[in-house]
Amino acid sequence: MPTVHDGEIVAMVTAVGTVGYGAAARQTVLSLLDHTGFPVVVGCDEVTEALVPRSQRVRIDEVRAGTGARAEPFLAKFATWQAALAHPGAKVFLHLDADAVPATSPVGFCALCGAPEPGSSQRARRDSNPQPSDP
Repeated sequence: MPTVHDGEIVAMVTAVGTVGYGAAARQTVLSLLDHTGFPVVVGCDEVTEALVPRSQRVRIDEVRAGTGARAEPFLAKFATWQAALAHPGAKVFLHLDADAVPATSPVGFCALCGAPEPGSSQRARRDSNPQPSDP
């Protein structure tokens, strides 16, 4: 099975409308930066932009506020897709909801890339030698 390398995957997160989505997107983007080598395209607006982490791997794509229609946050995802599709060399697009926070485990990312799970040899040793649990 062919594997996909970090440079061929672009992650996308869209956070518009409320500070809550901006805060959630911040955690998701920080997790992506911590656990992957993926470039990250973040669609945001004037409400959420200040919460987006700054990094050489993060591209901020400002989504313009429109009519305030209920579907506007959903439609903003298409603007983020458009920005991500312009990323050179990308073959796989990983679109995460702002509140998807893959905060503690890069296992899914590793499976996608075909890479060994970080710490898998340590985990195997620990699992084969279980410690008594606390009462």
